[in-house]
Amino acid sequence: MKYLIIFSLLISVNIVAIPILVDVQISQKRGIEVEWKIENQAENMRIELGCFHKKEKIVFELDAKKISGDFGEITPKNSYKMVIAEEELIQDFGEYTIFPKLFFNDRIYYEMSKIPMGNYHLISENVIETIATKSFYVSKFEITNEQYLAFINSDGYDLKNFWNIAKDVMSNQEVGWNYQGSLMMSKPKEWDFKLEPHWKNATSNFIYGPVTNIRWFEANAFCNWMHGELPNLTEMKVAFSVSIDKSVDFFESYYLNEQNRFPLQNVKSGVSEWLASGVPPVDISCAAGCNEMYFLKNNGEMRDEPFEYSVKCPLYRSPFLGIRMVIPSD
Repeated sequence: MKYLIIFSLLISVNIVAIPILVDVQISQKRGIEVEWKIENQAENMRIELGCFHKKEKIVFELDAKKISGDFGEITPKNSYKMVIAEEELIQDFGEYTIFPKLFFNDRIYYEMSKIPMGNYHLISENVIETIATKSFYVSKFEITNEQYLAFINSDGYDLKNFWNIAKDVMSNQEVGWNYQGSLMMSKPKEWDFKLEPHWKNATSNFIYGPVTNIRWFEANAFCNWMHGELPNLTEMKVAFSVSIDKSVDFFESYYLNEQNRFPLQNVKSGVSEWLASGVPPVDISCAAGCNEMYFLKNNGEMRDEPFEYSVKCPLYRSPFLGIRMVIPSD
């Protein structure tokens, strides 16, 4: 039976169709209306809401009895809608951010943006760069502590298949798993399993803050577990170029507005982010078949600044280095 379970896990990493939360719209009438769609729908999906004070980063628990419509367990259909009763809203609710979360197979997904296949003409420093890309989904937000904790709780550090590396990324596909064993990786650097929450003493110490201080190998394993991938530099350039021009704080795109359109968050203005591609190592201490990996550098909020990136050993970690995720579109 044990071998059958492992075999099933090995297969499922690549063939599971993941439901994807898209097109979130939030409006206020008598209460708060939240609408969204789900692509690649499946059974056993669940929707919950996150809510927190924008400035003080205090979580507000909404009373499920005051929420009507598509909340909790949901079944496949064309679109979804829930309404939060007006009496549930506290007086300064305008200072809070609210957003839907999709739960599926012990994983937590936030909203993603779909980037169509095509040729994109990007302008940087008066130079036009044409980039061709396949269609893909990109997470609008940096992966959070909440999402990463689900990976840990699902024994993501203990299952070898999640630590495999794509052939076109590193020639040694098992080097991440080898390092996982030799370094006994089990959590982000600043986390402490004796504390609640585990990220209490971390630099990024909020449930909806970006998970940081993880090695590239950990980032890759997390994305494999989520049935996604780390984005490459091309994907991030295109995704950011087609998003809306806004300079906002984490999740602040989820606010009531007329257009109900939300930009990609914190590209170039949040933490730096690991990317999927790398280069042959300069450091002779790197294991055979192990590349140094790119990361997108946080270089401010100006859209007209060029993307800056650098390379580091995949064992590198920093309290200001996190991740984002993409999911290929068929």
